[in-house]
Amino acid sequence: MIHLIKKLINTFNNYLLSKYMGESSLFEISSHVEKHIGKINTVLHEDKSYLVHIDILIVEPTEKDPTYKLITSGMSDKPMILPEGFEHDSNKFAELIITLPKDWQINNMNDENWFWPIRLIKTLAMFPHQFDTFLDVGHTISNEDNTKFCNTTNMCGSIIVETTNYNNEFSEMITTKGKKIKFLTVIPLYQEEIEYKIKNSQEELLKTIESNHDLFILNNNRKIVIK
Repeated sequence: MIHLIKKLINTFNNYLLSKYMGESSLFEISSHVEKHIGKINTVLHEDKSYLVHIDILIVEPTEKDPTYKLITSGMSDKPMILPEGFEHDSNKFAELIITLPKDWQINNMNDENWFWPIRLIKTLAMFPHQFDTFLDVGHTISNEDNTKFCNTTNMCGSIIVETTNYNNEFSEMITTKGKKIKFLTVIPLYQEEIEYKIKNSQEELLKTIESNHDLFILNNNRKIVIK
């Protein structure tokens, strides 16, 4: 009887976890990343979760691809809320990726000068679930009061773009349960670049970003790309 009660409690707890935290695709996302990007060397598991459980998958530099790749897993546990008028649901589920240079001190997590990209993608992955909205290509998000990310850069916001710096098969996956997940790239921006989008258009900024492939690898002190 005690065994049956424990089984019922575990079943109920799993139901609650699925209902309120969503349904994890960590295993399938990890397999997809390792198939198309590279071996996952580290997983930063979230100790305490709110709304969804966000883990960070880290693919370390190799001779063939000398960069760090940080990919979220958990943003797609629950669907994003699309605005009325959207005729499709292909963007309900997404994960994020950011690419760092090989000399990034990825293990120096007590120093915000090195930790901020991890904080950024975790915050962005939580954003649509926290505010009942969605993130998609062309969306820009600024820090409160345009506060810069850390002391070693003046960048203070981000743009979401298509993931084009890896093979086409990586940018989208379908789970065994039919969930279509898009992998979107996060590129940090300067305030001047965000203002450029506001004054001109989302399309103009995207054209500029996508024509500068160096932007897909984080550089704290890169030049401002708008004229």
